[in-house]
Amino acid sequence: MESNAKQIRDRYKELLDDGVPHSRKELFAYAKEDVEENAYTIGMLTGALKSLVDSSDIYQSMGRGIYQKVELSEKSSNKISARYLNIFKRTLEETSKESVNPMVLLEIDEDEKKKMKEIQECIRKIKRTVEHLEE
Repeated sequence: MESNAKQIRDRYKELLDDGVPHSRKELFAYAKEDVEENAYTIGMLTGALKSLVDSSDIYQSMGRGIYQKVELSEKSSNKISARYLNIFKRTLEETSKESVNPMVLLEIDEDEKKKMKEIQECIRKIKRTVEHLEE
């Protein structure tokens, strides 16, 4: 019989094999699917994730609480520029999830409007940078 740590690592690998970044929360939930409730402690889940990342170059932490399987080749996410590209893409994904109640917009002051314009311009720059890096 396999150890709990190996079972958990194998579940993490299953999820990460899609090559898409996943949050720690997603990984923990996936590892706990189809097992008895409370079969794995937070310590077990954390330890298995840490050992997976520490023992392999293809499973990496892409940022705080975000993990991904990366290819190890000259044109892979192993390059610094590719890592930043992933960070920018995740940033754009997160900003696209944000929504503001239109009624709130009617009540914001000029200082807040100015800040929102700066944020909007920053997001545009990130989009242009992603497009340029993907060429």
